[in-house]
Amino acid sequence: IDTIHAISRSATLSRRVEAIVAVASPLTGSHLANQFASSYEALFTDAFTNFCDPGDGGVLASLKSDATADLPAIIAHHPNIRFYSLLAWPSRARLTYALSAVSQYLGATYKRNDGQVGLEEAILPNMYLLGLVNADHWGVVAALDKEKGGLLGTGQDDFFPRNAALMAILRFVSEDAQSNKH
Repeated sequence: IDTIHAISRSATLSRRVEAIVAVASPLTGSHLANQFASSYEALFTDAFTNFCDPGDGGVLASLKSDATADLPAIIAHHPNIRFYSLLAWPSRARLTYALSAVSQYLGATYKRNDGQVGLEEAILPNMYLLGLVNADHWGVVAALDKEKGGLLGTGQDDFFPRNAALMAILRFVSEDAQSNKH
């Protein structure tokens, strides 16, 4: 979301970008961020200090629906950039323990969700769908196995092949960009 907004603010940057890949991103805004901002802010304050730096503190603001409303127009305004999305929809066995209750709650609005994002929130018009992976929202991007994550883990070994997925995405997007230059 932040990358798409960045290209809209910088002509120099937008000329240098050929493709943007969104991975389990709430591109239409996050239902959960809209509903539970204060709970998420409390969670973000301490929960991930061992995994990532706190950033600018604006993560929730950028995930709300009003902050993402302009994304379809930005994408349409940049036909030189190809936009891709990879969606996550885990089986019950692949759902992180901590996300199971959230997934169930979110299921009232988005039956198909990754424990944080409904599938319908993660794709926009004029985007190419790269695929649908059997992993939850956190599992797609971070190793949160039982030893590293406590409640964040599934109790299984690190099962989602992030490195292989990243390499496949890079190869596909690179080849797709090359074939569309001709």
